[in-house]
Amino acid sequence: MVVCAKCKKEMQCIKTGMTVRYREEGEHAYAGDMLECPVCKATIAVTNSNSYFDEGAKRATDWDVWMDADKGFKVEA
Repeated sequence: MVVCAKCKKEMQCIKTGMTVRYREEGEHAYAGDMLECPVCKATIAVTNSNSYFDEGAKRATDWDVWMDADKGFKVEA
């Protein structure tokens, strides 16, 4: 269970099978889910701990989250 620290409500899954990509190249990736608080609408990406190499970074979707060590997270739209 994942709980929103602000609202104290259980976060709900709004997308399964999304990808969290590391760095600008996006080839270092983690499979994950997007969760959202039903009250304040805060979102988080939850991933597993096993990364994989993905040559398909050019096929990124609107649900992909790009993580950059210097810039933090950004959601591509």
